[in-house]
Amino acid sequence: MVVTKFGASPKIEDESRNFDAFVRPFVGGGRNTTIQEIRFTPLLGGIVYSLLGAANEQLDDFGSFYEHAQIKDIYQVLDNLFFDTCQSWYANRGNQQLCDLTSDYQHTFGPISRPLEDNLDDYILAHGERFILPSLNDEERAFTNPLPAMHRSFRRSTYLCTTHGDLNHHNMLIDKEHHTWLIDFQGTGKGHYLRDLAMLDSVVRFQLLPTREASLAECLHMEEALCSITRFPELEQVRDNFTTTNTKLHKAFLTVIHIRLIARQFIGSQSNNDMTEYFIALLHNALRTLTFTTLKLRQREYALLSASLLIDKIDNRK
Repeated sequence: MVVTKFGASPKIEDESRNFDAFVRPFVGGGRNTTIQEIRFTPLLGGIVYSLLGAANEQLDDFGSFYEHAQIKDIYQVLDNLFFDTCQSWYANRGNQQLCDLTSDYQHTFGPISRPLEDNLDDYILAHGERFILPSLNDEERAFTNPLPAMHRSFRRSTYLCTTHGDLNHHNMLIDKEHHTWLIDFQGTGKGHYLRDLAMLDSVVRFQLLPTREASLAECLHMEEALCSITRFPELEQVRDNFTTTNTKLHKAFLTVIHIRLIARQFIGSQSNNDMTEYFIALLHNALRTLTFTTLKLRQREYALLSASLLIDKIDNRK
């Protein structure tokens, strides 16, 4: 099976170089992605990926799969992805080193076209260091403004390794046996070793939870539960105690908990099970989501609330 991608010639060239440097030697699990052909015109490039191990059957991207899948099948796909397909990437971390996570994530995401504040003027009421979200219909509830954290240095002793760099629901392909393939390696390279986990965690909450299926108040309820702890061993207790009658919300919640349990295995005992480093990764993903103008208002509002709760947790305000 093949997948073809078109783009500006320089970007296709970058993607081809990334593939040769970071993907070809490592990604495995018997479900490999290889480059079959590359073609260029002066302005446009095309890259043909061959998905080795894929039978002549329909592959779903993770978004389509997630919409209809049972939670146990989602767990299996996530385990296959992180512990099989990409295992060699994450296992080759090298030694711990001091890293400014803000700089790392800004490099990952690239420059923004306009200040974050310009993306929020239409739907928040700012009051100094706090803001009110009118769509919550709770004028008494004010939240910490997380936008200054976009440029704040978060230095941690951590690991760097090869990561996909853009692990969204369109770049993961799933077969009927729940094996996974990856495509689109333009952002692949060295980075924070929790980068892919934090990005997929954010995609599930902000993009795969349908706006018609969960209100902003329900999203806030879930986010408050997720931000109620500071240590990874507490995840199971939060999972078991969370209550909602909204099945779509509960599905997203369980999926995110499973991703964070995988993150716990990645981290091991090196951080004393503290979740702060993972929260910083989530914070930068939430802030960048505010710039996604193709998302609906509720999705960006949810990202803003998440960023606010995360910065409170990181700074031990609550």
